[in-house]
Amino acid sequence: RWRSLTPVGQPIPGTRFIAFKVPLKGAINQRLTPTQKFTPKDLIAAMKALNVELGLIIDLTYTTRYYEVKDLPKSVQYKKLYTVGLEVPDNATILQFKKWVRKFLWENAGNEKLIGVHCTNGINRTGYLICRYLIDVEGWDPEAAIQAFGDARGHRIDGLVYLTDLRTQPMRRSGKRLRAYDEHSQNDLQGQIQLRDFDFINKGAGQRRRSFHDHQTQDDLRAPMQMRNWDYNREPGQR
Repeated sequence: RWRSLTPVGQPIPGTRFIAFKVPLKGAINQRLTPTQKFTPKDLIAAMKALNVELGLIIDLTYTTRYYEVKDLPKSVQYKKLYTVGLEVPDNATILQFKKWVRKFLWENAGNEKLIGVHCTNGINRTGYLICRYLIDVEGWDPEAAIQAFGDARGHRIDGLVYLTDLRTQPMRRSGKRLRAYDEHSQNDLQGQIQLRDFDFINKGAGQRRRSFHDHQTQDDLRAPMQMRNWDYNREPGQR
């Protein structure tokens, strides 16, 4: 599916968000045709063509294999938020996303730099977290947020679990006011993210490992054979 998707959407009107599919490093792009290739350099070129500047990338994929951070311009901040596909992110993940966005907006109030968000296809996980932010923090109507994301991305959220949550579930709140410059609980929050249920599925005698499941749908962008039995108990960033 990744191959057929529009690489980069348009900025979502009234926001600083722009969504795109994951760019791929050279080794992976070698398996694609010239028209299918999409690298970090292509991403930056697409931003220039849109006459916008990217200030932050939030990477939601649950792997580090797709591209190297060193291939991004030094002017672009990069944040990694490990998010499993095909399920609604937990509250700790949602809160971390909100904190990073609020912090960036606070620090960049004097410019128009954009926040780029991507998962594998740049649709379901990406759309869910952007819409969740707009609903919870900016007070958007759920249907308006979902529509605006789909119009800007060029592809609509199609995961029922994400749409149902956005339309029916209450906003996710922290126990205190969310402040862009509030970083003192960062370590505790990161601990919560790493200690989610799926981090413990390999514990205990006789339990089987969970298969690699980063992609959102049964697309053609498969994990390589050596990563099919991905160990979710590893520390983030380890290969």
